[in-house]
Amino acid sequence: MTHAQAEHALTPVSKQLRPQREKFKLLGLTTRGTVKKNGWSIEDEFRLGNMLIAGLTTDQIGQVFGLTGAGVLYRMRKADLIPKQRSLQRRFDSQYMPEPNSGCWIWCGYANANGYGIIHAHNRTMLATHISLELIGRPLPRGLHALHHCDNPPCVNPDHLFPGTDMDNYQDSIRKGRRK
Repeated sequence: MTHAQAEHALTPVSKQLRPQREKFKLLGLTTRGTVKKNGWSIEDEFRLGNMLIAGLTTDQIGQVFGLTGAGVLYRMRKADLIPKQRSLQRRFDSQYMPEPNSGCWIWCGYANANGYGIIHAHNRTMLATHISLELIGRPLPRGLHALHHCDNPPCVNPDHLFPGTDMDNYQDSIRKGRRK
C-alpha cells in the first residue's frame, strides 16, 4: 500500500473525532496539537486505529508517521494499544516441564546458583517457587520460604511445596538426611 492509499484510508478520522472534540471542548481541552505523555495526539491514535483496521503493517504505518516499524510498536505499547507483556501466569506456565515419574514440574527458565528457578514479577526478580504458590492463591507471608516435599530445587509444582521458616528448612534437611 502506498503512502497516498494509506492517507486515503484515514479520511473518515475527522468525522470520528467530531463527537470526541465536542466532549473535550466541554472539558476545556483541545485535540488539535494536544500531545499525550507517550508522544501521540488523540488524532494520531485514531489514525493508527484506522490503519490497523485497514490491515497495514507496522512498517507501512511507520512510513505515514515517519517512524520505523519498531518505533510504531514501541509507541503502540506506550499508548496501551497492544499488551506490554504476557500475563505472569502465561510466562510462568511456559517455563516448566512436568516430569511424569516424580510429578515434579521442572523449571526450565533462569535459575540461581543453587538451582532454584527465578522469574521477574512485581518489578523484581523472585523465586519461581514463590510465584507458583502465589498463582494458586497461597502467597507466602514475609519471612517464610517455599520448602520442597520432593527435595528437588528446580521443582515448582505447588503440590510439592509448603511454607516454612529457616528453622523449619533446617529441621527438614536433618530429618531427610541432607545434613548431620
